[in-house]
Amino acid sequence: MGDVGSAYEYELHFDALEIYCKLPPGVGAKQVRVDTTARSISIGLKGRPPYLKGTFPGVIHPEETVWTIHEAGEIKIELTKANTTDHWNGCIQLDESWSCVW
Repeated sequence: MGDVGSAYEYELHFDALEIYCKLPPGVGAKQVRVDTTARSISIGLKGRPPYLKGTFPGVIHPEETVWTIHEAGEIKIELTKANTTDHWNGCIQLDESWSCVW
């Protein structure tokens, strides 16, 4: 079980959001599953429970979600905010009982 505080990092921009997560060793793009809706995200490995699952404090354009895996074994997820005038307090709101498990 992992501490959600160290499960991911993010950069919040005026019109976008970038989320970074370390992947387990040896995991490739074909094993990763990223699902987004206008208000939520789920990141994990296919066939397993999500590693990270939560809601956003605002709305995104899910059809514009782009994710890539970097050589350092990290996934970068780029999201576009639906409304640039919304003030987001943080990134992903997780259930209090959530634990991040690869």
